[in-house]
Parts: sequence; C-alpha cells; structure tokens
Amino acid sequence: MSSEAAAPHLPIDSERRNRTLTELFALLEELAAVRPPRLHIPYAVASLLGHGMRLWAELTGLPPQMTAGEVGVFREHWAYTSAKAERELGYRSRPLREGLAATVSWLRQTGRVA
Repeated sequence: MSSEAAAPHLPIDSERRNRTLTELFALLEELAAVRPPRLHIPYAVASLLGHGMRLWAELTGLPPQMTAGEVGVFREHWAYTSAKAERELGYRSRPLREGLAATVSWLRQTGRVA
C-alpha cells in the first residue's frame, strides 16, 4: 500500500473531489510560494516527538512546535459534505484553488503570515 493511499483526505470542495494532504501542500506551494513540509515522519514517531515537545514547553514556558494531539488530528480521515449548509443556508462552495488563494491573501493582509 502506498503512503498516498493511506494519507488523510481533506473535505470536498465545489469540484466534489477529496484531496490528499500532499495535493493540498502542492497547491499551497504554488499559490503562496512556500515550500511544503520536506519530512514525512511516521505517526508513531511524530506522536512521541509531540509528547516530548509538550514536556519541553512546560519546562521552558515556550510553545511547542507540535503536540501529540495535533498529530492525532492528522491520523484521521476527515471528509465532510456541505449538503446541509447548501440545503438549509444556501451555502455555495467554490473551487479549492480559489478558496485557498483567498485564504492566503487574507492571511497576508491581516499580518498572520508573511
């Protein structure tokens, strides 16, 4: 089994297609001109690192770069439908590329990222 086959998928967009994290990071690299994560750490190793970083954070008072809880979020296969929001609220999704481009622009305009 390839790592791509087991990779978590992101919610569908208006194109009605799930995306892998690898696909998301590739699109973000293109839109935001930032490199995607270079290391692919196994979940068990990342979880141990997260526990260690949390302990270190408690000792130093500095925020951890990641926690075991955050690693756990990425272990899950998150896929949702916007059908209820479309039906009850009139919500309309847009293509992933368009939504990410708007998000990157907003993050930069508000100073949350460089």
